[in-house]
Amino acid sequence: MPRKSKNIYMQYTTEALDSAVSAVRSGHLSLRKASKKYAVPKTTLIDHVSGRIESGARPGRKPYLTPKVEEALVSKVISAADKGFGMSKSQLILCQSAQIPLQKNVPVDDWWRGLKRRHPELVLRKPERLSTSRIRMLNKPVIDSFFVDLNKVVTELNLQKKPHLIWNADETGKQFEHSPSNVCTKKGTRALQSRTNNSRENVTILACINATGNAMPPLCVAKGKTRKCLQSFNTVDAPDGTLWTYQNKAWMCDILGDEWFNNVFLKHCGPERPQLLIMDSHSSHEVLSLLEKAKQENIHILALPPHCTHALQPLDKTVFGPFNKAYNRLCSEFLAANPNHVVNKASWPRLFNGAWTAAMTSANITKGFKVCGLYPVDRSQIPDSAFLPSSVYDTPLSDHTQPKDGSSSGTSLNASFVESTATTSPRLVSQTIPDSAIASQTAISPISPESPSHVPETNPISVSTISPESQSHVHETNPISVSSAAASPGAYEGVNIPNEDIEPLLQALATGAVSVHETEEKENLSLEYTVYDDIENMFRLPTPVKKTTAKKTVTSHRLLTSNEVIQEKQRAKELKEEKMKAKEERQQKRNINKAAKEDKMNKKRRVKKENVLDKICFICLGEYTIGCKELDWAKCGSCKKWMHLECIPTSHEVNVPFQCHLCG
Repeated sequence: MPRKSKNIYMQYTTEALDSAVSAVRSGHLSLRKASKKYAVPKTTLIDHVSGRIESGARPGRKPYLTPKVEEALVSKVISAADKGFGMSKSQLILCQSAQIPLQKNVPVDDWWRGLKRRHPELVLRKPERLSTSRIRMLNKPVIDSFFVDLNKVVTELNLQKKPHLIWNADETGKQFEHSPSNVCTKKGTRALQSRTNNSRENVTILACINATGNAMPPLCVAKGKTRKCLQSFNTVDAPDGTLWTYQNKAWMCDILGDEWFNNVFLKHCGPERPQLLIMDSHSSHEVLSLLEKAKQENIHILALPPHCTHALQPLDKTVFGPFNKAYNRLCSEFLAANPNHVVNKASWPRLFNGAWTAAMTSANITKGFKVCGLYPVDRSQIPDSAFLPSSVYDTPLSDHTQPKDGSSSGTSLNASFVESTATTSPRLVSQTIPDSAIASQTAISPISPESPSHVPETNPISVSTISPESQSHVHETNPISVSSAAASPGAYEGVNIPNEDIEPLLQALATGAVSVHETEEKENLSLEYTVYDDIENMFRLPTPVKKTTAKKTVTSHRLLTSNEVIQEKQRAKELKEEKMKAKEERQQKRNINKAAKEDKMNKKRRVKKENVLDKICFICLGEYTIGCKELDWAKCGSCKKWMHLECIPTSHEVNVPFQCHLCG
């Protein structure tokens, strides 16, 4: 659709338009003179003076959706995005294709631009990736329980004013292939390339920081099976005190976790005790030997709730992000300055050292502890908006806590602010209806401008204006004729109102407790009802159901150095050793049975081989023919081998012991 250029609409101010309209209506100026004096088009002035266009109306055509519907739509879109179920631009346009114009069976894009102009709070944002497990685990009960226990541990250890004794450790990985940083180029350039490394070899880095802003030397885990793999790294260029080790896949394991605790943490944490170390629940952090050593050294290890480290881990929050950006920037600069070189084991430690120095600043570290609420301990640092995505997966505690039909509890209906958006158009303007006059929430549901989406799914009821002379009529598919308050309740069996509640409702209508009048915008209300229903269906999510699967042990945050956890680890270790011993015994039995079976099979093979050899001539290797006679077949008395008489080089007499030419 062709659009007019900018600044072609309203080449006059709003004050000039109001002054021109006032001058014409007061009779001081004619339309022509007012248009010329205030520089307002004559046709525009005529429309405003006649009332065809209301004062304060925006220029341009009328929106396809009413303002209330648009507000409800925008509110639902923003709410869904906050819960992790945002809609893209194309999804939103296609969902509203029934109300907005089509061009070649595709909704036009002008509606989207107009919607953004009328609602500037609606913008397009690219969401961050977040796994479903993290969304479900980051909920208010889990976070509240964690901060209660954290505050208890900090208080018992008397660490409220000792930030240098509160530590946080976590791993991250860096590949030799980096993500190129932004570069300066010509506007509109497409398919811009940047050189990266050929290898994607990974190095795992274990960092540890405390609440005062200090950092321990890192632990670097390279890929390899022996220490020979570390000889290619230029370890001199790495940060001072870096501990280098290796693993088959460059991953953290139980042995490396124990090695880091003994050779890095205990050497740099200082002699003051007690201390608190906060880590995630990775298996390398829960090694029994590590926990026993920590308890012996009076170092308490607190495990974070699973799948919540993106909100509670200071290193993930404010340190690893700047570290990744600095690493990508330094790699891009290195490759640009050295076209003939690549990032390899010789150059990587120097790049890693530069990124480590740029990210491990006191400001970044202390800010991480603050925004995570770890020091000082502050639950309010985790906003309630962080729990919105997990609210989608909330399940009711029991079936009786919520009505099965989804309606809310309670029977009082405040009719002073209720405006119906059903296909009919009654508007209640009286005081609160008594509880006895309300049929049920499933039959009559209040709808306010703030919550237009709660339109009842039952058949709507329309009541005309009440007057002493006239009777009220209920339209739609189930008509109700109201003649007096004493009408028979049994006459309304086809309506969605219980019979026992009809009489109190009719009494309230007859006594004037409720006054009802019709509105004139029936078509608009019908459209609003349809749109509200579409909006509700658009954002309706299935009710989460608990899966009937096998029970699994779900670990939460816990103090790993407590006696209960250490005893649990010891029992698990003993159980594992018993299982391994039983497995070895079963393997030995299988080996014995296998050897016996092989001996038995070998005996069968030897017998079968002898039977086969008895049917083969030793000289010509020909088989014994079934039709031949025994006289045609001779056996050596010494070597016991058979042969044809025809194959014997010398003559042989019958019934005389025979010896072959080799034995004779």
